[in-house]
Amino acid sequence: ETGLHGCVSPPLRWEDALSRLLSESPELAAAAAEVRATRWAAQRARVQWIPNVNVQATIQYDNANRSDITGVGVALPLPLFDRNQGNILAADARLLAAQRNWERVRLSLQDRLAEVFRQYASARQQVEKYRNSILPDAKETLELVSSGYQQGEFSYLILLTAQRTYFQSNLAYLESLLRLKLAEAQVEGLLLGGSLNGPSEGAMVR
Repeated sequence: ETGLHGCVSPPLRWEDALSRLLSESPELAAAAAEVRATRWAAQRARVQWIPNVNVQATIQYDNANRSDITGVGVALPLPLFDRNQGNILAADARLLAAQRNWERVRLSLQDRLAEVFRQYASARQQVEKYRNSILPDAKETLELVSSGYQQGEFSYLILLTAQRTYFQSNLAYLESLLRLKLAEAQVEGLLLGGSLNGPSEGAMVR
């Protein structure tokens, strides 16, 4: 039984798994890069507009005063305060779409992890139930029945029933261990499948 108990890995923590998935996911990293690119484009659109200003000097002769009149003409594009609004609005729309896509990817990753983590938590709970109650109870019952059988208190049929219950409990425990290992592999597979060679800033976009 010690060997069986030694097969159980330390419990996985949801917070650690989620943090690792979000920080190492190439999907989220790509979405974050798109947010940064569209934010830069939106900022650039706001400072890109420089008006075309045409300045012209004019000289006219005033017959009444018999003198020259000088002046300066300034030509500005119309509308005067149109700071490339069309491009700005389009850039803002692309930024908003990128931010929403980042949030969609993040929620999708979280949901996928939650699903496999629920399976893992259920499998681990079952293993703990066998380790902490079912197996000890079955073992204690078998020991009591065996002792009683040797003293003539129980029949051989009762002894066989206790033995069968104990062995069936151990078999079920091994099956629950297998389910736990498979669930752990699913969690780890999702984490590895969503990882880059190194940490990314995917989970840091706001």
